[in-house]
Amino acid sequence: VSTNAEHITKKWLNYQYNPVGDNIQDRIRKFELLKYAGADRTMIDIGANHGRFGVELQKHFKAVDAVEPFCPAPNPKPANMTWYPMGFKKFVVQNSQQWDLVLTFACTLQIAEIDLMEEHDIARTHAKLVAPGGHLIYETQKQVNRQVNQVHVQKIVKNLETYLGAPIQSGTGRRGGRMYYVFHRSVK
Repeated sequence: VSTNAEHITKKWLNYQYNPVGDNIQDRIRKFELLKYAGADRTMIDIGANHGRFGVELQKHFKAVDAVEPFCPAPNPKPANMTWYPMGFKKFVVQNSQQWDLVLTFACTLQIAEIDLMEEHDIARTHAKLVAPGGHLIYETQKQVNRQVNQVHVQKIVKNLETYLGAPIQSGTGRRGGRMYYVFHRSVK
């Protein structure tokens, strides 16, 4: 399966315009994203969809970058945003940067399925994106009545703990049994 598969692209674009999923401001508040912000801080959104987190948070960060294989960059694109129009696997192979805040919201299962990556590789490569002293916020997929998703989430969290330590915060995410976990990379 390619990240450019037409049926996946169409399905994903239809999902992006679903008003039920349009809760950017709610998640900025719930995950307390502004406490990670600063004029000298950087942020990257993995699976950025239409880049709305970057657009909303651009004034609070030095840079708000985004990785998204299906949706186009926002128009207008913030001046402090770099848009990576590619799948996660391709991105991490060519990337050497780290960010102060890494957002990965309900996209790791798609990374596993589309980029054919195992959970330990997804967690390892996400952890490498986090700068010393930085944070990663992982929001899971829906888990209620979804055994495959539950197993996937357990593997991702366990592997993130291996690379970043225990989450410093966790809680209930959006509906459907989603959870969120905040990890911190020490400054060793």
